[in-house]
Amino acid sequence: MTGVRPASSPRTGFGESSARALPVALVSGQGSTVFGADGRRYLDLFAGAGRCLLGHGDPSFTEAIATQTGRLVASRHNLPSRDEYDAALVELLPSGLDCLSWFSTGSEAVDTAVRLAKAATGRSDVVVFDGAFHGRTSGVVDLTDPHWNPTSQAHPGVIRCAYPTETSTPAEVDQARQQVRTALTSNPAPAAVLIEPAQATGGNRFVARQFLAWLSAVCRQTGVVLILDEVFTGFGRTGQLLLGQAADVQPGIVVLGKGMANGVPIGAVAATSAIAAAPPLSLPGGMSSTFGGNPLSAAAAAATLAALRRDDLIPWAATIGAEWLELLAQTVGNHPAVAAISGRGLMIGIQLRHACSAAEAILLDAGLVVGVSGRTLRINPPLRIDRAEIGTATDRLGSALDRILTTSETR
Repeated sequence: MTGVRPASSPRTGFGESSARALPVALVSGQGSTVFGADGRRYLDLFAGAGRCLLGHGDPSFTEAIATQTGRLVASRHNLPSRDEYDAALVELLPSGLDCLSWFSTGSEAVDTAVRLAKAATGRSDVVVFDGAFHGRTSGVVDLTDPHWNPTSQAHPGVIRCAYPTETSTPAEVDQARQQVRTALTSNPAPAAVLIEPAQATGGNRFVARQFLAWLSAVCRQTGVVLILDEVFTGFGRTGQLLLGQAADVQPGIVVLGKGMANGVPIGAVAATSAIAAAPPLSLPGGMSSTFGGNPLSAAAAAATLAALRRDDLIPWAATIGAEWLELLAQTVGNHPAVAAISGRGLMIGIQLRHACSAAEAILLDAGLVVGVSGRTLRINPPLRIDRAEIGTATDRLGSALDRILTTSETR
């Protein structure tokens, strides 16, 4: 035969992160332990980028998913179990956030939140912050810091301000306030301020508490919608249901995702009734999502919330996280490879003094699955991790840091 091209292997994973280059493929897991195709077991300190709050192979979660799969996976009709979940979640959310809409990803939910704010205010600009990660789809890519997506472009409707952290100086916090104040008092004012109470991809760093309370107040004063992106921090990761549930923080919209369904794809927007009622999104067909709120994701979300409440996993995250921070400070806080250790609950960051491109592979070799963002090791394990496991993890971190020190780019 002529004119027939031989088959070739498809190019898979193009444009993805360096994860595919890692020397380990994971095939199964139990609790906070995962097993590789290489036959080794690893402590999972990343939980699928924070998604698997209950850990791997949780019996009640597995049963709920299996049962629902045998009944109904997809439907566009009303779902009583989803309505029950909505009512239970709204009771736990900050006062006033009584309207809930479901989506399939955090990016999709962020996009909808911004559209809601624009519809409610009749304005178009959005204030975001340095280091932010809100997704990579075309609707939100310009809201994400260009560092995390080199294809994003400067957009005239996006106003980027400094992100003051808990370690920022008073002068740096004041500078960030002035930038936001200038943006909010412009004419016309922006539609929304979009902020992560803690930046996960940005290196597990937390916004200064006094700044977030001030931001909430100034948004109320100026009629700008405050949107809290809690896709990563929601559902107990930091030792409370939502990180933004601090005193005097009153968002108009909260965006949820990731751990909400223990790894099953999901996203959600909780908004006040006044914002949710704004046309055109409030009109029939104004919002829709092909996979959002399907019976399977609803069952996963319900099982996750039930387990969090039944097993007191949110207060446990606060307790074990505080203990772990203290242990890390005592054991590796003075390690020459470590610049700083910070966190809240089970969202911990270990900042390295120097970049090390081999850090993730070194940690895997030590039997640890850890996320790496820039010079920060991101520790976000399942909320079920126990004291024995954090002891083992800390010992392994110490030996891994010794290797990281000798392979850092500056050496």
